[in-house]
Amino acid sequence: MMKIKSNIDTPILTTGAYIVDNIMYLTRSDAVDAYMNSKTKKPIRFWFYDEIFDGANFKQEPTKSVACLYKERAQQLRDKYNYLILAFSGGYDSTEILFTYATNNIPLDEIQIYNYEKLTEKLKGYDDDFINSFYEYDKSVKPILKTFLKYQPNVKIVVKDVSDDLLQDVINDKFMLLNVENRSISPFIIPPTARTYPMVMAKENNKNNRHNVGLISGQEKPKLFLDNYGRVWTYFLDVSSNSSRFINSGFVSPSYTPEWFYWSPDCVEIPIKQTHLIINKMRHDKKWTKQLMFAKKNKNFMLDQNMLVPIIYEHFHHVPFHGKKLKDTSSELYLLSHHHGLRDKIIDPVKERLMFLRNTYKSITMDLLSQPIKSKMYYVGSITETLDPNTILPKTFSSL
Repeated sequence: MMKIKSNIDTPILTTGAYIVDNIMYLTRSDAVDAYMNSKTKKPIRFWFYDEIFDGANFKQEPTKSVACLYKERAQQLRDKYNYLILAFSGGYDSTEILFTYATNNIPLDEIQIYNYEKLTEKLKGYDDDFINSFYEYDKSVKPILKTFLKYQPNVKIVVKDVSDDLLQDVINDKFMLLNVENRSISPFIIPPTARTYPMVMAKENNKNNRHNVGLISGQEKPKLFLDNYGRVWTYFLDVSSNSSRFINSGFVSPSYTPEWFYWSPDCVEIPIKQTHLIINKMRHDKKWTKQLMFAKKNKNFMLDQNMLVPIIYEHFHHVPFHGKKLKDTSSELYLLSHHHGLRDKIIDPVKERLMFLRNTYKSITMDLLSQPIKSKMYYVGSITETLDPNTILPKTFSSL
């Protein structure tokens, strides 16, 4: 049995872990530190229930519809927990989950939403697509919830403005950084308080003494890798695996368990089915595939996402507004840097963190800090039945 490096007896592993020299670490920072001291220098591996997914048949498309699998997953979580919370953003992933519960009459206990009302209030009228994306709460969340409440009028809705949390995370050096090689003052930051707001709310709600609480989030769309012969693999990423560290560090009661809805060892058929739906579309629609490849080549990630969503989700039409997302800079840092009076407060902490990371980890590849870490790759099949891979396929393709 693999040794787990943890400060608690029963760590939460629902969002994966890292392996260095056959020892499992619960955070990337711990894994990187272990790698620094490792004599073997074997690459850090993201573990996501390898033992379970190794036994799954990724080459065989599940016969059940994707809607049926979503329903089974929703009921599975309802049966597993006494109290069920959905972290809702108004985006495609969480909206699909929301209406899976609604249309199948499976009750949720609570819906948690965060926004940046305090920060965005002063920027209204600012003509910028990425600033406008922060108005998803008004333009998407509110109208979607209005429809959902017709199904489940008694659900508890909690809204938290995390503007102050975001700013304090940056000022107090609590944020995490990606893209640390970026020489400008626009790296990709992950403010843990804002991005893991269900955990912060769970901390605040501990006084309610709830037990066996499930915190559902909408991770994640399928990730694909294609080679030049049209062969397809799928894998998991660690980029969203931060929420469990709040429990493993003792910040939040172990009564709260983060649950990824789409990626889970309890329902391995979902990512397999989603991947086959995309592959089938690529096999039989050359025009669609060329358009997708063009979007990838030109880093048009919104077009990419908007093309995939109708393939794997049935309730995407409920989303009335979807703001653009930045790829090389976090939306949160972008928001702060465009807020009058705040730019000077955030530049120094971010510069200091960049300098610290580059000095501390200068002996290792920056990819360990700046890029998501992949899990094992699982072979799914080939799309070359109707396509010439040498004419339209790049060397790699990764779905967001």
